[in-house]
Amino acid sequence: MGGERRIEPGSRRLTVVGECDVAVVGGGMAGTSAAVTAARSGARTVLLERQGYLGGMGTGGMVGTFCGLYAGGPGKPPIPMRFAAGVVDRLAKRGACGTVDIRKTRVVHYDVGALKEVLDDLVLESGVTLLLHTLVTGVLADAGRVHGLVVDNVEYHGVLLARQVIDASGNADVVHWATGLTEQGGEAGETQASTLVFRMANVDLDVATTASRDRFRELAERARADGYALPRADGYFFATTHPGEVNCNMTRVTGLDLTRAAEATEAEIVGRRQAQEYARFLRARVPGFAESYLSFYGSTLGIRETRRIVGDYVVTEEDLLAARTFPDGVAYAAWPMEIHRPDGAVWRWLPDDRWMEIPHRALRPRGLANVQAAGRCISTTHEALGSTRVMGTAMSMGEAVGLAAAWAARRGIALHDLPMADLRSALAAYRAEAVR
Repeated sequence: MGGERRIEPGSRRLTVVGECDVAVVGGGMAGTSAAVTAARSGARTVLLERQGYLGGMGTGGMVGTFCGLYAGGPGKPPIPMRFAAGVVDRLAKRGACGTVDIRKTRVVHYDVGALKEVLDDLVLESGVTLLLHTLVTGVLADAGRVHGLVVDNVEYHGVLLARQVIDASGNADVVHWATGLTEQGGEAGETQASTLVFRMANVDLDVATTASRDRFRELAERARADGYALPRADGYFFATTHPGEVNCNMTRVTGLDLTRAAEATEAEIVGRRQAQEYARFLRARVPGFAESYLSFYGSTLGIRETRRIVGDYVVTEEDLLAARTFPDGVAYAAWPMEIHRPDGAVWRWLPDDRWMEIPHRALRPRGLANVQAAGRCISTTHEALGSTRVMGTAMSMGEAVGLAAAWAARRGIALHDLPMADLRSALAAYRAEAVR
């Protein structure tokens, strides 16, 4: 990715370090799905990720569970998917995943380390140019287009030129820099709580798994009354693919703006302190945990909500709970509306065995002709985000924007000029292809 041309944004001289058809910012599940799909569709694709691994919240955040791959209801049908199906298939062949029914739906639990390796393989096999340890720190934009991304890594500080850009940063960074048209939180500015997932080892699973969610809540509430600093009583633990090991989704970090560096720093520290306190509680109060120990916690806080784009359409709670379809529907949201507030979680379900379509307009930032968003930063209300933020939906969105970006780059047209009927047909055909 060398080059000698130079451009001058403002007073800075930046070397052009490369060009591509599609640049994807962020290697979480949405961004990785988008990059693989774009490359499979013939686009020269570059995937930029600031960490040393792919997967985002699914690996660094140690979520450990794919939500949103199945609808809720008696039948629990899987959403139409190719990328996600390929990921699960490869994990299953390694013995690194399994399914479990929770509440009305079904989830896939997986091994975090194996997921990193599977994503590496999928990206490299597809022909994506992958740059880890690479920050995107700005954009070159005018006349409603983003022409390039300012990238920084150990090798260079320069500009990557791109015909199409996909913002899968989680924080809507590209859109925020290009137009400032983003929003955050609900009507009062509140955002969903974040959670630092941690892992307990040497657990007696035969004993521990007999505790129901209601029983766990009783134990947590009693411990809080006795002085344990547990901000959340409705958390729980999930067995991993390894014996004697569970992932714990229990901590709750609220009241901090994770788009501000000092507050994001404080949030990480708070999360780690909470994890230690929950581990103390588990060992002392929960059957099966007496001989256990905290073996690991996420490399980063599990973030549910920061900035969202202001798109050509805003997905609403009403859209979700009616499982609406759209003429430009390109992705699927099957997870219930799950909102984590400081005082507890709220769940509201879609109609049985159905999902909502996400319109392409909600993935297109207002005022930008060649940028799409995918993942938790798409255009929704605070309430609808409670469903669309999960990884199954993120992978579905990634497929949609990846194919759309490849088409737009190849045809040299703006995203809003893409023929939606043709795009929907192409996505259906892509998703129907055999799992690889």
